[in-house]
Amino acid sequence: MNKKKIALGTGMLVGALFAGTTYNLGKKIYDATFGATPREFSEVGAGRLADFQHQKFMVENSKNGYLIETLHLKSNIESPNVMVIVHGLKSNYRELLSLAFRYLDEGTNVIMYNQRRTGETGGNNYTFGYFERFDMEEIATIARRLYPGGWVGIHGFSMGAATAAFHSELNEKTKSADFYILDGPFHTLESTLDASFEKRNYHQFWYPYLRWAGSVIALLKSRIKYRDVKPILALSKTSVPVLIMHGTKDYTCPFEGAKLMYEAIPHKNKELKAFTDLGHCEAHHLQTQSYFATIWNFIGNKCIKSA
Repeated sequence: MNKKKIALGTGMLVGALFAGTTYNLGKKIYDATFGATPREFSEVGAGRLADFQHQKFMVENSKNGYLIETLHLKSNIESPNVMVIVHGLKSNYRELLSLAFRYLDEGTNVIMYNQRRTGETGGNNYTFGYFERFDMEEIATIARRLYPGGWVGIHGFSMGAATAAFHSELNEKTKSADFYILDGPFHTLESTLDASFEKRNYHQFWYPYLRWAGSVIALLKSRIKYRDVKPILALSKTSVPVLIMHGTKDYTCPFEGAKLMYEAIPHKNKELKAFTDLGHCEAHHLQTQSYFATIWNFIGNKCIKSA
């Protein structure tokens, strides 16, 4: 009897230790992903806002149940076209103002917005595009309403690129966007987690357990599991042109994922631009001329003719 009690007590102790370890590790991983803290707003790059007609407003998303902080900038060159620019994890739209000014200078209007959990936009957590796609649909619909005679493009960075990929499936019904530019996307969230574990020199033996531990907390707090976040599956259903831009030395969202996403697109109106020896989302400020030449060639060759 004593042996049984000892065995039972030992089992309960081991179970408690396992549960406690799983919770603590899972929370750390959750806090670095869905629960990550956004960076503070910076005024860097905001100086040129006065050069353009611009308006900040809030957009209601009844599906997600919060308001979306949005900025509309009009080019000084009359144009029917608009680019929706979408930031990544922990970032905000102000960090992409220099990119917006480049579009504006070349005669394209811009709409930017803060994704969930950022600035004045609601939401208690990130979901790496899974729920963010519905915010994007609200903004893209407004862009189409404001510029009904031109094209609507979506240019997303990192998590913003994943949001755009997720949105592409919705777009098959709504037709709110004419094309996508994905800079530094990931094809699955689990692949990005593995890249993070590798950078920290964790042994591969622990990858499945660490992903699972984080996913347990994600399911409790966010109603989705990490394995649900697979933008590549949504992108495999799109019929509109897609440009993927990626650094070959991106260790945050590995370049191999970009190649898989490119291959998953089920049509020929697509392009994969590799920036040799560049890291995560670096090309727009390190190789600006080549970056925008690629974009305008893509729009002219793949988008306008097929729109």
